[in-house]
Amino acid sequence: MADKLRLLLISDIHYLTMAQETDPYYPLRKAFIRELRDYKDSVGTIDHVLVSGDIAYKGDKKEYKEAEKYFSEISYACGCPKEQFYTVPGNHDKNFNAIGYPERHLINAGLSNVSSDIDTLFCDFLERNSPVISTLYGPFENYDNFAQGFDSIEPLTDKYVEKGASPYDHNVDKAFYKRQLKSLGDYNVMLYGFNTALNSDWYDIDDSGKGHLLYLPKLAYNCDTDNEGYINIAMMHHPIDRLVHAEEIKKKLDKNFQVQIYGHLHMPASDLNGSIHIHSGAFQPPKDDGDLAGAAYFSVYNIVTLSILP
Repeated sequence: MADKLRLLLISDIHYLTMAQETDPYYPLRKAFIRELRDYKDSVGTIDHVLVSGDIAYKGDKKEYKEAEKYFSEISYACGCPKEQFYTVPGNHDKNFNAIGYPERHLINAGLSNVSSDIDTLFCDFLERNSPVISTLYGPFENYDNFAQGFDSIEPLTDKYVEKGASPYDHNVDKAFYKRQLKSLGDYNVMLYGFNTALNSDWYDIDDSGKGHLLYLPKLAYNCDTDNEGYINIAMMHHPIDRLVHAEEIKKKLDKNFQVQIYGHLHMPASDLNGSIHIHSGAFQPPKDDGDLAGAAYFSVYNIVTLSILP
């Protein structure tokens, strides 16, 4: 059993398929690999790499092929096997132009309605094996194929990225994935991955509060967790305040997950309020165009070490 567990947290890589000479993210990715090598040589290897979304830029198959090569570089640089990488999707991991996008915009708006019983409606769509479900999950096809290589498959996404899936089975078709990481002393460290980009599109809520909220199904955040003898980690892309029914979700997650990892904001932040909340930051190139919001962004990653006090 390990007495320490080192986690590398990264997010918002936004992998572009363009020449290195014209890719504004390339220098950051190169510098990151160099720093990981230095860390491994001076401190030690990483146990797990957790990637909280926006791996691609527009959910394109070519972007994931390039990202997979980069993940191999990360693996070698930090000494963590790719089998110990885990991912969740972000809004940039969707193909917004996938078949059915006009209808999907209407569905997305409906799923952001705070006054309706959206969870009952969502479950009804599942039980009736409605085409609406494949319309929602279809844009994640390229991400889903990529995630299969990192043991990060959420059963609902994997099932409904293609039309004509078999009927919904609530015993198997979960809206989250659950993986056991290495044990830490007498504790089992469990990772739960959630998809907060299900109803994401061009009209998502932004930093100024404009746009529609994101929908995380109750089938995901209300998942059954063991707490005695466990350290539970929740990973998702969007912060809770961007979600429908945020207060309800926050209470549930803070009760069951001692560590919560988020992306999307492009700015690092953390707080301790019953549980640890970590916003992973981003591989965001600094902006020098007078845009104050953009100027606040800077590239960052996190290495978190978990240990059990005697």
